[in-house]
Parts: sequence; C-alpha cells; structure tokens
Amino acid sequence: MSKGSIADVRFREMRRELGRIRRREQRKRHAHQLLNATGYLIVIIAVAVILLSL
Repeated sequence: MSKGSIADVRFREMRRELGRIRRREQRKRHAHQLLNATGYLIVIIAVAVILLSL
C-alpha cells in the first residue's frame, strides 16, 4: 500500500466529516429560520387582530 492511498483515505474521511458538520449546521440554521418566520407570523396576526378590533 502506498502512502498516497492512505492520504487519500484520510482526506476522504475528513471531507465526509466536514460534510456531516456542514449539514448539521444547515439543519440548525433552517430550524432557527423556521422559528423566526413563525414568530413574525404570530406577531403579524396579533397586530392584524388588534387593528381589526379597534
């Protein structure tokens, strides 16, 4: 087995791990965005209800 192939395997493992981390971060970001969007929607609905009841 040559040194190059060991380096290739390590490099592939590293890239796979980075991909996992990136996907995890992306899921976290999407969850936050969804939470923010839901919060804004609730506020807009509340403001609309208050304005309509005046």
